[in-house]
Amino acid sequence: DEIVELNGKHIDFYNDITLYRSEMSPDKENIVTIKRNGEKLDVPVMLSEQKTTVRYNEDYIEYTTEINGFPEISRIEYSEDVPKDESLVGTEDSATQYIIGFSPTSEEITFGNIWGYAWSETKFVVKLVYKSLWGLVTGEVGMDQMSGPVGIVTAINDAVTQETDRWLYVFNLAAILTINLGIFNLLPLPALDGGRLLFMIIEFVRRKPIPPEKEGMVHAIGMLLLFAFVIFVSFNDIMRLFGR
Repeated sequence: DEIVELNGKHIDFYNDITLYRSEMSPDKENIVTIKRNGEKLDVPVMLSEQKTTVRYNEDYIEYTTEINGFPEISRIEYSEDVPKDESLVGTEDSATQYIIGFSPTSEEITFGNIWGYAWSETKFVVKLVYKSLWGLVTGEVGMDQMSGPVGIVTAINDAVTQETDRWLYVFNLAAILTINLGIFNLLPLPALDGGRLLFMIIEFVRRKPIPPEKEGMVHAIGMLLLFAFVIFVSFNDIMRLFGR
């Protein structure tokens, strides 16, 4: 089976599912459209709920993971030897997780299909950028999650220090940064190319040019705000860097 749509949204490859799964509802059926033997079929999917309970005992820590009502019990026993600088038990905020119920299969990359795959990756990054920008507007994404020059350098360092597929990570990061900068530059904000395009559209509608001194003042104010924004996100990057 090939998944082609998720709740009416087209799926090019598995990353699209990771992008849209946050929009899947745990309270109602989600429609997964698959292609089977050349025909499209709509399959209703309910997200499976997963809860975890942790219980302390003098000799061990027991945690129970319940999936669809069937418990899975595991234990973490004490040890007299504690390795130095090694984490034994990880913790995270408690939350309800949901299981989609399907997993992808890998496809061999060839010279013939790599172009379509590259186009799908590009579309995925574009959709991800616009989804993130809209999340900033609606408040779903916090300003503290944005990164600037310091974060970019940190990401590059993480890419070049990968033990395997190092250059793949580097080139993939370069492509993502290029797309991000291109989209950001086209936003209708002063001091950006998108801001200049906005002025051109206004001049076209008004049928007369905007006074250069007024346009220059708007771009100057926009540049100051842009610098302030860069300083803000760089501060966030530095705080994250020292908190690593």
